Amino acid sequence: MNVGDLQPRRFAGYAAIFDHPDRGGDIVRKGAFGRAAKAGLPLLWQHDRARRIGFIERLEEDDRGLRVVATMDADAPPVADGAGLSFGYRVLDARTVKKANGTYRELTDLDLIEVSIVNHPMQPLARVLKTSPPPASGRRIHPRRNRWIMKLKPTRLRRHLMRWRLRRPWCVRRFRAQRSPILHARPLLMVFCVLAARSN
Repeated sequence: MNVGDLQPRRFAGYAAIFDHPDRGGDIVRKGAFGRAAKAGLPLLWQHDRARRIGFIERLEEDDRGLRVVATMDADAPPVADGAGLSFGYRVLDARTVKKANGTYRELTDLDLIEVSIVNHPMQPLARVLKTSPPPASGRRIHPRRNRWIMKLKPTRLRRHLMRWRLRRPWCVRRFRAQRSPILHARPLLMVFCVLAARSN
């Protein structure tokens, strides 16, 4: 397979489950991820910072837990439905609670750092629910082409750049169809697309 034929994959699942103790005795409460960025966090393999395999496209809390939608690099290891998910974090607020079946640490405020694909999740219920194949559009993406975006700090600009790469806004399609000379001025095109994304 040629490098240019590789395409990114996506999945949806839960990185955290609320109100269920994990193997370490921690209980995550709803609202603990209120500070987390809504997109742009790194997706790692087995919590290894040297093995970044994608990024979090979207995350949100619901009644069940922390639901994530992630985009994986084209050269990332294959992931199937039911694969384990976990997350890296710093504790900002917690308290110890005693119950009839033991003592637990209740996590109410967390600084979310990353989400990982793992073989043995600390929370057994945190799993990939659904994976999707590459898009059927025939679009070719170099597996390392987006990594320069991931080196940026998690700011609004980086989120807009990632949305631009994934969604191909009308401005990109239009200029490419017309073979506009602006395509050769990539920095100017990027600024234009960020402004277009912000206006939507």
